[in-house]
Amino acid sequence: MRSMIVGLVLAILVAVFAVQNSQAVTIQAYFWHLPQVSLVLVILLSALVGVALGALFGASRMWKMRYSHRQEMKQVKAERDAAVSAHQEAMKKAAAATPPESSSQQPPVSGQ
Repeated sequence: MRSMIVGLVLAILVAVFAVQNSQAVTIQAYFWHLPQVSLVLVILLSALVGVALGALFGASRMWKMRYSHRQEMKQVKAERDAAVSAHQEAMKKAAAATPPESSSQQPPVSGQ
């Protein structure tokens, strides 16, 4: 929620700044030349490109983290399954090693 409020405040500040700078300018970039463009458009398009690039890099990082998390969860599940199987095997061996107690092996009860 806090990041949405900060983003909204920044968007309003950029919009106000753009509207206050509405004169026409000439854009030159390397071999590209665009005469007489409103500075409002330049500022707003620059801000939109910045937001889009930030979202793209953020999404890329998020996808990498999700992939890493899935791999770790698969490993943890495999280790857990191996531990459960080992425990079950140990319980079976322990049960097989100790003979069951039968009622005929109990000492007789004296009647005194």
